Amino acid sequence: MKTSVHAGFWITFALVAILIVPFYKSAPQIRSQLNKEYQAVNEVFGPRFGGWALECADFVYLALSSSELGTVARQAVHSESELREAQRVFGAPGKAFGEFGTAYSSALLMLIYSVSLRFFVVSLWLALLSPFIVAAVMDGIAQRSIKIASFGYQNPTAFSLASHLLILIGVIPLAYLVLPWAVTPYFIPLWAVVAALPTCLAISHMQPVFTR
Repeated sequence: MKTSVHAGFWITFALVAILIVPFYKSAPQIRSQLNKEYQAVNEVFGPRFGGWALECADFVYLALSSSELGTVARQAVHSESELREAQRVFGAPGKAFGEFGTAYSSALLMLIYSVSLRFFVVSLWLALLSPFIVAAVMDGIAQRSIKIASFGYQNPTAFSLASHLLILIGVIPLAYLVLPWAVTPYFIPLWAVVAALPTCLAISHMQPVFTR
């Protein structure tokens, strides 16, 4: 399977997950999760960088809330008086439908904020871990150069396995964005350590000539 197909599948999966999570996670539950992550982000990054991540998440959330998507989501949140009116006009099914729309939309808005916050947490970690990531890539390039210079064997099977493993590991940050429970910010550096080995291995066994 091509890398572009892999990427498209996992991006679609993440978008679908965003729409599914509010069915079984309420807005108060997501807010409780966010409160834990607020504290964790400030503890890990400090007030300066942690505050930056929170401010960026606030900005994205407000921008999305003022967009057409946010307008539609807010319109689905009904007040008590609106729910009583729906019950008067449409009976119990009308009120139940209104309550479901309110619960779902409120949870979706909170989840969008959670995704925004985690996105900027990932961005911070990628910036801080960039020397480590570059070192893993350069180590793979150095090993490949040594193999070529010494006529060493560049195993295509090892390259294929490492490449596929790297694709699977590479989508973990995408899954982290939509996980429906609180996750420590230390999750990303742990992921980077795990991803370093297949990255180095795939580069070191990259074939010198590719043919169709």
